[in-house]
Amino acid sequence: AHAESVRNRRKGDDGAACVERAQKATALLDWMELLALRSSKIRPTTESYRIALSAWAWSHHVDAPKEAESILYRMTRASDANNSRDANIADGGNDDASTAKDHSDSLVRPEVRDFNTVINCCSFARKVGADK
Repeated sequence: AHAESVRNRRKGDDGAACVERAQKATALLDWMELLALRSSKIRPTTESYRIALSAWAWSHHVDAPKEAESILYRMTRASDANNSRDANIADGGNDDASTAKDHSDSLVRPEVRDFNTVINCCSFARKVGADK
């Protein structure tokens, strides 16, 4: 039933708008990552990455799986960077309690549902040459 409702939604003229929203969400995520490089106060959160993933998954665009996989890869890289920062704090690199709290609040941790979102994105993407 869900797959049928998704197919019916696709038949409308809303496809371009969905892709545009996904592109805007990705652009915002790019901007947040750029700001994170310049300042330690602004960082994308797990939810930031999930919003961009979901936007591409719901766009059903041909390039959506590639874009979603790219965002998931960036999310796992951010998680690895968080783990490195936590190890540095644990080793005494910076033992300020407020800094440790700030890092724990902004941790990026991909979960199973993020990988499932990418898989769903692949299954619902429009095929090249398929009827609209």
